[in-house]
Amino acid sequence: WTVGEFMYVLFRTHDEHGEPVRRSEQHGTVVGRFLRGTTKHAPVEIVEFWLRDPSGRPKQGDNELALMYSPSVPYLRIKHSRPALTSMCVQLCLKHLLSERKKAEILAGHQPVALHIMTQLATPTPYRDQHGVHVVRKTRPPAIVATEILSCLNFSHTKAARLLPASRSVLLFACGVPRVIFDYSSRIGMAQSWHATYTLLARLAQQEAAEVCVLGRAQERWPIMRFDNVQHYHKQRETRIGRENAMKIGVAAYVAEALEFDPAAADLDDRRQRIAENKRKELTLEQLTEMIDFAHLETSMTLQWLQVLVNYVPALAPYKPAVAALVRTDGTKMAAPCSIKKTPIHPLKTVAKNEAVTTELRDAVADFLEQIGQQEKDFTRRLVPIGGDGLTFEKLVQLKNYLQFHEGEFERLDVVMPFLEIWHTIWTYLSTVFETHFGTPLTSDPSILGHSTAKVNQTPPPNLKKVDYYPGLYQVCLVLDARMLDCWRLHYGADDLFRHFEALGERKQLPTLETLRSAAQTLHERYSSQRAWYDAMEGGEAAEQAGWPVGSPWETGLVVEPVTGATQPCRADSDEPSAPPVDPTSLPEPPPSSADSAAPSSALFCGDRALAQSILFLMDAMLVRDISQAVAAGDVGRVWNDMKIMLFKFAGSDHTKYCTYLLEMVCSLELEASPVLREVFLKNWLVNPSGEPERTLEGDLLEEHMNLELEETVARKGAEWDSPFIREVVSPNVYHFVELRNEWGTGVGLARRRGRHPEPHSRPEIRTLLELYKDVELHLFRATHAHDSSSTTNLFEHGVQS
Repeated sequence: WTVGEFMYVLFRTHDEHGEPVRRSEQHGTVVGRFLRGTTKHAPVEIVEFWLRDPSGRPKQGDNELALMYSPSVPYLRIKHSRPALTSMCVQLCLKHLLSERKKAEILAGHQPVALHIMTQLATPTPYRDQHGVHVVRKTRPPAIVATEILSCLNFSHTKAARLLPASRSVLLFACGVPRVIFDYSSRIGMAQSWHATYTLLARLAQQEAAEVCVLGRAQERWPIMRFDNVQHYHKQRETRIGRENAMKIGVAAYVAEALEFDPAAADLDDRRQRIAENKRKELTLEQLTEMIDFAHLETSMTLQWLQVLVNYVPALAPYKPAVAALVRTDGTKMAAPCSIKKTPIHPLKTVAKNEAVTTELRDAVADFLEQIGQQEKDFTRRLVPIGGDGLTFEKLVQLKNYLQFHEGEFERLDVVMPFLEIWHTIWTYLSTVFETHFGTPLTSDPSILGHSTAKVNQTPPPNLKKVDYYPGLYQVCLVLDARMLDCWRLHYGADDLFRHFEALGERKQLPTLETLRSAAQTLHERYSSQRAWYDAMEGGEAAEQAGWPVGSPWETGLVVEPVTGATQPCRADSDEPSAPPVDPTSLPEPPPSSADSAAPSSALFCGDRALAQSILFLMDAMLVRDISQAVAAGDVGRVWNDMKIMLFKFAGSDHTKYCTYLLEMVCSLELEASPVLREVFLKNWLVNPSGEPERTLEGDLLEEHMNLELEETVARKGAEWDSPFIREVVSPNVYHFVELRNEWGTGVGLARRRGRHPEPHSRPEIRTLLELYKDVELHLFRATHAHDSSSTTNLFEHGVQS
């Protein structure tokens, strides 16, 4: 026998006819011991010798030289050992990978070999850094790359393996990629086609609609609806009859599921009974002021003074965690559940209606109610809160008044509970602050907001009645911080506040947190209270008792009109008492008007108008920041308390409509709502789409974010708001598009995008303003200090009078 014949007879398992070979007992024992590796040399050693032996390699010019690792030519037909063995390995692996692919659902569980091979192919050669430590691959992780490649291969093999490709398709759709990207991605097996993605999104929208119906009818769950107008000016490329440029107007909405819901809160009969009692007709001014928690407001303002100090002074930075803890404990009035929980959000289908038209608003409300399973012939007798911005809230209240004489409860919209949203209210109040305090940038009065912003090269708002929210909020907070730091400097009698605390830190003599909080309370009473404004305008003994440091004499004593209710003429023979100050816990008596005062109009002003106007700005600006911080922290109790104060300030401004809106909200929540309804609603007034702490936001602001996505889609497609594409595909999924774009990267190990640019520091601006206020002695009391600018209105005092 030759070696080949001997090996063939020794190891064969079947004969030439395919019949099994019966080995003798001794034959089977010898072969079994060898194949089990119990002999001195294992079988793989022999195979490795065959693979490495040069004799097994085909010579140059031989046809089998090209059959190394051949996936197609059967390895049994190859004569040379080296190409035969390599081809056998390739073909056996391929056979196993194909068998894995047939049942591939989860790659790691059903395609381990394929996944391992792909991962090894994607893994670069490991290396060590200069310290000898193995470098871990951070970019293009091999496991993720291998998973993506296998998903493309499986999708190319069968359409049933489309989980990852379908997800990529939705991501491409959410990012608004061009159609050509869909065509290319579908061609290479990376994603589904445009039509398949369209169909998938339509089915997802149907599932979302079914879930919303269940939410709307389930007794243990409660939908809170918000809607707003959406519009886009569509400009035709080629105008024809019937193809004119037009403004496309619609209404978009979403519902947020209430957290910690008590079914008793939605009791329709209890609500109707309380409305029938008509307690609002007996509401008085004293009752309104008693609803405000002035004690908690004082605590919040004191903590805000403390926050500014520790945030800006590096030496006090170790106190930041303790101050943050104080805000979370002493500064919190009522924490909403969404401050630490994610709010379930369900977008609704858009309608091509104009909410400013009453009849179309009625149709839009009926459409949205139908989407949550509430129809005239089949509805659940319970309240459904529906809210929006000022116009939406006003129109909803008007609509209920118009329909109040209809017979059916659903026709009268008794089930609808209108409510005012928060973000537009804060925005309007921010505009009110600008209208009241901005003045003109060229003024010489340092207490005017426009004077301070001009010193730090901030562009003045083009329209003071409606400022841009974020730039306006930055300007207000920047000037506010600088003025509060200047007051801290005066409190400690320092020339430079930062160097003062730095020196104390070097000597290890920093004041305790309790001492700083006590000082913050003093500064609040001295610079950000109604009493401080009255004392600054009155001057004399009131100014001495207030405790302000006295500045240099004011050289230009202006003859001015006495301010109503706040000043008395500076006359030696005047024995008349000064006007009573505003007690923060009660309503002040109306002061005498200038027409009834016995003081001559040309009396010399004794107070410090610049200081008084800066105090007014501090009060108004601190309220803006307090409610903004309360929203972010989910402290809805503080939000509601601040909005009650805004009611009076809106009454004293030109934005009297929002005074009416807030008064309606006070009547609705405080007089016509049961305690459980008020509590459940307040706890769900805010939303938290992410579920992360300090990420709570206003419901109407979330609506604005989703409306921006809708308007961009309409701008690209030129579709109507009630077209099948917008109504049935895009709008029910718009929130999920936003969420997918934010969350997709985290699935592959990327850091989550914050969705906003990092805010640059404002240290140069703060330094500039601190030097300015120190030079002009803004927060020192200077008798008769007044400029030629018009006086700033005390919004709260004027609102109380009006």
